[in-house]
Amino acid sequence: MPEGSPALILAVPTGNSDGLSGAAAEISTIIGLDNPALEVRAARVSAPGAAGSTEADSLRTVLVEAAARRPGTATAAIVVPLVATPHQAAITGIHEAIAASGAIARVAEVFNRSEEHTSELQSHH
Repeated sequence: MPEGSPALILAVPTGNSDGLSGAAAEISTIIGLDNPALEVRAARVSAPGAAGSTEADSLRTVLVEAAARRPGTATAAIVVPLVATPHQAAITGIHEAIAASGAIARVAEVFNRSEEHTSELQSHH
C-alpha cells in the first residue's frame, strides 16, 4: 500500500478487549508486516445504541485517532468487519461509531453476507 493510505481498521464485535487478541491480533500483525506503511488496528465494536465508549480500543476512538492524522476531506479509514456470518448488530455498531467519530470512513463488504452465497459455498464442498 502506498504511504498515506487510509488506516485499515479490523472491526471486532466483542464486549471486551479480550476479543481483540487471538485471530484479530494475528491478522493485524500479518497485514502490517506485508504493508509496513499502512496503519493497521483492531478495534472493538460496541452493541448498537450502547453508551459511547472512550476506551482506547473502541472503534469510535480508533476512528477519531485515524481522522486526526489525515487531511480533513481525505478518507481516514477503511473498516473491515471481522465476522464469519451475517451480523447486523456489528454492522449497525460500525455505522454508529463512524457517525459518532465524525471520521470519513468506508466500510468493506462482509463476506458470506447472504444465505444464497453461504448455500453456494456449501454446495462446492
